[in-house]
Amino acid sequence: MDASCDQMHGSLGSKDWPSPIRVVDFDADARPGLAKAHEYNECPEVLSKKVRLLADLVRQSKSCLVFTGAGISTAAGISDYASKAKQEVDFQWTQKGIQILKDFPSDSSRFAEVQTVFGSPAVGDEVTSAMVKMLKDASKLELATRSGAIKLKTFDWKDAQPTAAHRTLAAMYEEGMFKHWVQQNHDSLPQKAGYPQHALNEIHGSLHDPANPIIEINGWLRQDLSDWLQEWNTKSDLCLALGCSLSGFNVDYVPQEAAKRARSGKGLGLVLVNLQQTQYDHLASLRIFAKLDEVFALLAVEMGIAEKVKPPDLVYQPQCADRSVIEEDVFWVPFDENGCPSEKKTVWDLRPGNRVKITGGPYEGCIGQIAGKNKTGHYKISCKHFNITGNAFADQQLPIHLMVKRDFTLWLGNWWLHEATNGFGILPGGKIPLVNLWDVEPSESVHKESVPNPASPYPVSKAPVPKPASSRAPPPPPTAGKGGSKGKVKAPYRAKDTHDECYCQ
Repeated sequence: MDASCDQMHGSLGSKDWPSPIRVVDFDADARPGLAKAHEYNECPEVLSKKVRLLADLVRQSKSCLVFTGAGISTAAGISDYASKAKQEVDFQWTQKGIQILKDFPSDSSRFAEVQTVFGSPAVGDEVTSAMVKMLKDASKLELATRSGAIKLKTFDWKDAQPTAAHRTLAAMYEEGMFKHWVQQNHDSLPQKAGYPQHALNEIHGSLHDPANPIIEINGWLRQDLSDWLQEWNTKSDLCLALGCSLSGFNVDYVPQEAAKRARSGKGLGLVLVNLQQTQYDHLASLRIFAKLDEVFALLAVEMGIAEKVKPPDLVYQPQCADRSVIEEDVFWVPFDENGCPSEKKTVWDLRPGNRVKITGGPYEGCIGQIAGKNKTGHYKISCKHFNITGNAFADQQLPIHLMVKRDFTLWLGNWWLHEATNGFGILPGGKIPLVNLWDVEPSESVHKESVPNPASPYPVSKAPVPKPASSRAPPPPPTAGKGGSKGKVKAPYRAKDTHDECYCQ
């Protein structure tokens, strides 16, 4: 790597450490106008030293902030934008393909080469770029696809599971090792790992919060989330920027200012963990080139919490507040009819068919209907004839003839059951994402607070809700020509290329 010591290791690094090793050579910009998409790894000895330094910084910190980008989720099968070392089309092995490999004649002149390249994959394993190249060179790729030996990879964002890094971060939060998480992704993997929603700022929107949908590339931040971001930017003393390209989005000021404060003697600064170079490498206190899962597996051991990291096969189940479950999908929540925190509890009825009103974001005030829930307990909300008048957080005061009405589906993550019944909104003092819209008041039996059934298991396993043929993820609203910012921004805001990256179609 042709770079200074600070760019390779950070200001706390040693000039005696060897340079990171280029492991992927890709001579293209990670993002337009920025560093190339080459990927690097630390040598094992340097990585161990850097992880020990990282652990020391976390221990010293009184107000550590985690700031994550798309790179933390690639190990979950979710693609990012900056990585170029991937195939245009992804394939996976089928049972037929595995059998063909097993039956490959051992007396063939190519047997050793085939064994070396293909090995012994399992059903569903990725067909690597080396395998694809060998099939192409032998003019066998089309035949392998047509015969069913390999098939196109399919991926549903709702099936994505948290990575080792997500699960380690959740354990670190439980142990009080950091205080807050700013999440640029929309995938809800922190919550699936058990991280609490009320300590997570999903600044670019979420796939599982109807009041905070994915922000389009020219959209505006929610005012309350923007203020919350600024609050934590001011009071954090250490920023861990993980899997971020830091390519110039408005929110990038958070790691940048953390680094600059440390350079002036205030705070512990910025830790950057990424495979690729960024424009802020020279500002970091510690710079690590490695895969996040590897770094956090080592960090868990170094911090003494390896046994507290939840296993990868553990599926998150919400823990509702005591005596908050009235019956399945019906709860007492300490929020009023507008979704604001309240000492008086109201009924939150998420049974299919009930109408709900969205309490914030671009669809604030819109009326949807609970359409059921999937096998993991996330609630599906049918949205009919929602006004799409501009991009998500632009000025929506447009003439009626310019409004576009669309039908789509939004989702409410099952962790909101824990959050709402325990009195947590989208941020401290904030609203829950939706409230019931009653045609008539709930029945007397529902209103009696003496009737909750604390022995009722929740969530109760149900058959998956059939997916209607027309069901699809909410479309990104078209870009508005002009509109006032709903977020407090320091520069024109560029959200991500969300509809290409949000993995929801």
